[in-house]
Amino acid sequence: MNISIDPIIFASQRIALEPVSFYGLDDFHEYSMYPDFYKYLEFSPFVTIDDSKKYLNKIIERSKSPLEQYWFIRSKDHDKIIGSFAVVNLDSNRLSVDIGYGVSPLYWGNGYFTAAINIIVDYLFNDIHLHRIRALTSKLNKASIIGLEKAGFKNEGVMIDYYRQFDGRWSDAAIMAKINYEK
Repeated sequence: MNISIDPIIFASQRIALEPVSFYGLDDFHEYSMYPDFYKYLEFSPFVTIDDSKKYLNKIIERSKSPLEQYWFIRSKDHDKIIGSFAVVNLDSNRLSVDIGYGVSPLYWGNGYFTAAINIIVDYLFNDIHLHRIRALTSKLNKASIIGLEKAGFKNEGVMIDYYRQFDGRWSDAAIMAKINYEK
């Protein structure tokens, strides 16, 4: 079976998911400078716009593959890019995929992640007809775990010392997954 992730634009009442592009560089750079954004990530905050541009170029290039796609999360209320969402490691044999995401700390707790994940899960299960979606998140990132659970993801275990923080510390990853039993 040959399946792919397409660079579709999605919209709900509150957000739009649009394929990453340099059009969003300024907003992307703005939230990429907040140290809180990196609390559970493996790399340090971007300092210069060139740092953000290099990373953005990398994910734009990755999005050219049919096996992964990166979207910006745009708040319609603020007409501003406030985060990103990734679908990577598409496995046509297993009908599975991994997701990753990040929302600006200025917009945490406002339902933007929930809106984005609901759109992505619907797309992956109902349009692509995948069986499994997996997310890895820091075991310390309680907000991420709660958000995934609200979206129907179940905790499948822990990967010990999976993440190596930019300061050299190690942290565990929670393995979260959602299965499509309705296909």
